[in-house]
Amino acid sequence: MRRLLVLTLMLFCVACNVLDNDTDDSPFVGELTVTDGLISDVSGDLPLNAGDPAPQALIETGERTENLRFALYAEECTGTGRLIQCDGGVEIYDPATGALLSTFATPQAATSVTVQDNLAYITWRSGDVLGGGGLVIADISTPENVVEVGAYPTLRHALTVDFANANTLYVLTMDSLHILDMSDPAAPRSIGTYTENVMLMDVIVVDDRAFVIQGSPCAPASSPFECDHHLLELDISTPDAPQSVQTIDLPDPETPYLYAEHRLTLIDGLLYVPVGDSRFVVMRG
Repeated sequence: MRRLLVLTLMLFCVACNVLDNDTDDSPFVGELTVTDGLISDVSGDLPLNAGDPAPQALIETGERTENLRFALYAEECTGTGRLIQCDGGVEIYDPATGALLSTFATPQAATSVTVQDNLAYITWRSGDVLGGGGLVIADISTPENVVEVGAYPTLRHALTVDFANANTLYVLTMDSLHILDMSDPAAPRSIGTYTENVMLMDVIVVDDRAFVIQGSPCAPASSPFECDHHLLELDISTPDAPQSVQTIDLPDPETPYLYAEHRLTLIDGLLYVPVGDSRFVVMRG
């Protein structure tokens, strides 16, 4: 799938937008900024230089296949309190012409879409901040006529997914990582769950490890935002009993992680963690 990550040891403080790489066991490599499709600023030991074209994955947002482009849409919420309804879903486009091929509505507002083969895995959330969400699996083999084939409900907002292999899916909610057996997409089956008492925001999986962005609500009184973000490493070698391995501190972002344009991305063995709409901290893979 789109992302892999292997991380070890502790992260230390970041100051003045420069990462100290003198310690061999630090997972940090450097950081960079992207402006108008080009690398505009680089610090640390990166295989990129200022003025180089940025990797496409750091420019594009949203899910894309060779023949399709996907975009989330949301409609104005209605209702009040625990009865808020926020409708939404996914729009499917022909990337060559820009033509809208179809829309697919989710139970409430869609939060992410991930495509594998001819199936789209779409997460969604309710309008209630403490409410539920879920996963919808849709057959996109005929993009003009998308058909739901399966679903999995969650108690909290579902945010995103990642695959370990064709049959094992990791679904991240606001407080839990759900490990699902997807051998039958029409009937997802829970294998295991890991729950935290802080907000979870993104997940990346490699082999027997899962890495999760976690943090507290941001205080916007200053810039960078005071968000107290961390990277949590989980041992998922025993899927029915995931275990925490370590927590790595991340620098305060310029933009709260949930509202950044990009997500965790792995390119040529390096993990790019967005700490703003165009700024990335780079870690060893």
